[in-house]
Amino acid sequence: MFAAWKAFRGQFAYCLFPRLCLIALIFTQPFLITSVLNLLGKPENDTTHSKGLGLIIATGLIYLGIAVS
Repeated sequence: MFAAWKAFRGQFAYCLFPRLCLIALIFTQPFLITSVLNLLGKPENDTTHSKGLGLIIATGLIYLGIAVS
């Protein structure tokens, strides 16, 4: 096992970063859904529009990141 690690550590390192990004993005999904549901439950005002736009952008970034990684 040690010899395999020593021989292929570069290849392991290349796949480590995308996997960590995927794990982080998957864990952010419940927080995103909670934020969207909280926003939908509040009455509409001026800050709701800007928060909604931010959540739309965050949703796009999260799902784009999942697709890329």
